[in-house]
Amino acid sequence: MKNSFLIGIIIISFFSCKTPMKNKMPTDPQATHETVALYNRLFNLAEKGIMGHIELDSEYSLDSVYFSQIKKHVKEHHARGGISSFSWHADNIATGNSTWDCAQDTVVRSILPGGSLHKEYLVWLERLANFFLDLKDENGAYIPVIFRMYHEHTGDWFWWSSQQSTPEEYKQLWIMTCDYLQKTKQVHHLLYAYSSSNVQSEEHYLERYPGDQYVDILGFDHYLKGREQKNVEQYKIDFERNIKIVTKCAEQSGKLPVIGETGEESIWDPTYFTNVVYPIINKYKL
Repeated sequence: MKNSFLIGIIIISFFSCKTPMKNKMPTDPQATHETVALYNRLFNLAEKGIMGHIELDSEYSLDSVYFSQIKKHVKEHHARGGISSFSWHADNIATGNSTWDCAQDTVVRSILPGGSLHKEYLVWLERLANFFLDLKDENGAYIPVIFRMYHEHTGDWFWWSSQQSTPEEYKQLWIMTCDYLQKTKQVHHLLYAYSSSNVQSEEHYLERYPGDQYVDILGFDHYLKGREQKNVEQYKIDFERNIKIVTKCAEQSGKLPVIGETGEESIWDPTYFTNVVYPIINKYKL
């Protein structure tokens, strides 16, 4: 979502199962040792209770932060035991405009294999891969990170969203990106997060799901919009409904459930997290 304040870079929520925890493997069969360790660390934590313009080969991101600085901060954060998460606000390759230029319904189709812009988009994916391949610790090991690609796809504000592509086209885009990163560029230190916007049902949530073999983490993004009490009450209803959907799907598939993004615009209520968010997530052992 554009122009909104996030509570944090990412809020990761965990559903605590009563069954004994088994060792978990990411969907990438060649995932690095560090990535496997991170995935299991996240599951163990459950038992206890923006990137854009990289595709343009730009020196700085959509938020005017130099990519060299982002890499530096990821390395420092990793050294402190932190976990970094990335989303990708890629520009509209068909028009040359921003990621929010979503007037067309042919962009995804054009970048899939056989599409008119497929080769050009592979150049963008190569630049993305090179960024991830440069994330190494002081010993030269790749730093595992979470990649929430093509997020909020059930909305209508990105060129890959529900009104801009068919469910099958979106699935093909996801699979093509995973295959390129893993098989062509040998990027094996990513955990892939499927993160919708506000959904109404389990069927709605899974409509564009590419398959268990391509997703490690299930999540959603949802924000409080408006300052009236009716807005707050509707947000609470939607927020809890999405938590129920995501945790149920994650339990059934053995994935990690997360809240990818949430927050309120302009932070007009200083008790927002304490009085609105926490009472809901506390019920789910998040």
